[in-house]
Amino acid sequence: MPEKKRPKRRVEIIDVAKCFAIFMVILGHTATNEELLGDPPLLIKVLYSIHMPLFFFLSGMSISLKPLKGRAEWKFFLRKTVLTIVIPYLLWAMIYCSFNFENLGWILYGSWNALGKTGTVTSLWYLSCLFVARLLVQAVIQIVPRNGRMSRRMDYFIPMAICLLIGVLLPDISIGYPWCFNVAFVAAGFILMGMAAKHTVIGISVQKGWVLFAYLAVSVGLYALLAVLQGDGFGVMMMCRGAYGNPVFALGYALLGGFAVFILAMLAKRLADEWLARLDLKPLVYLGQHTMGVFLLHKPMLQSVFIPFFRNLLGGEMNISVRLLATVVSLLVSLWLCRLIEYYIPELVGIFSKDIILGRDKA
Repeated sequence: MPEKKRPKRRVEIIDVAKCFAIFMVILGHTATNEELLGDPPLLIKVLYSIHMPLFFFLSGMSISLKPLKGRAEWKFFLRKTVLTIVIPYLLWAMIYCSFNFENLGWILYGSWNALGKTGTVTSLWYLSCLFVARLLVQAVIQIVPRNGRMSRRMDYFIPMAICLLIGVLLPDISIGYPWCFNVAFVAAGFILMGMAAKHTVIGISVQKGWVLFAYLAVSVGLYALLAVLQGDGFGVMMMCRGAYGNPVFALGYALLGGFAVFILAMLAKRLADEWLARLDLKPLVYLGQHTMGVFLLHKPMLQSVFIPFFRNLLGGEMNISVRLLATVVSLLVSLWLCRLIEYYIPELVGIFSKDIILGRDKA
């Protein structure tokens, strides 16, 4: 009986962590690109040091460790990856900008810098990057042998380190690499990290409550210590541009911050299961399962509607109250719109029927 419950615990922890991660993304997007390139507040610096590495890490925890065999499996993988990632990227990039052939060219180039030239939502770089990273990770899965759980973890460590090094050491290009090729190596490193750490993270989730609180305190304390040690060097880690500052510190922030978010997800699950039996995590789990739609929808209304509204309502200053209110409302509205889109046009958020993915003719 316990073995049947474990997968449910695992899925819910990952989904709750995704819920927290998308909240952090939206809260981070309360800062404009101009603010990010200037001197953003500490909150924004902390969010940007954690949320994107965490999303790639979570992607790794959701990947099936399956080497592809034969033409049919490769065709299915490529078709599914294009439909669920590339198609939403292209559609929403064109929806959010004025269509012309110059803009189309920049969209097809796919870097954060190129997207900025079109007037579209620059955060769509995540999808172009994820597509390339997913291909890189699948290449690693094809190469790394599966010789047991512990061996698999150790085998993924070397390609993970190589991917991170390549992504950090590739020289900068002013317009960025096509389809965020350089950033995709770093993303692939975090995806591989999520794959390797999956069973360890799930194992930690069954620890006693006081142990989880201790883990949380240690991870937050070490994060703060790193920030103090780095001093004025602690800036915004803009993964979208391949700008990490000191890569050693950046990796430390990503690991410690991401671990703290996971511990919070575990504590939320423990709270619902044991301490407050009436607490229902279904809304958080549901949100965690629909982060793609929320990610695609939230930014324009957040920055163009809700931030100006709450800013005017609360006296004109851009403070933490404005950021939090705009974030919560944008998240809720985006989730509601996402449900409508999933019902009427699910393809817009990367949801396709199995027949379409397999290329079957329904007729």
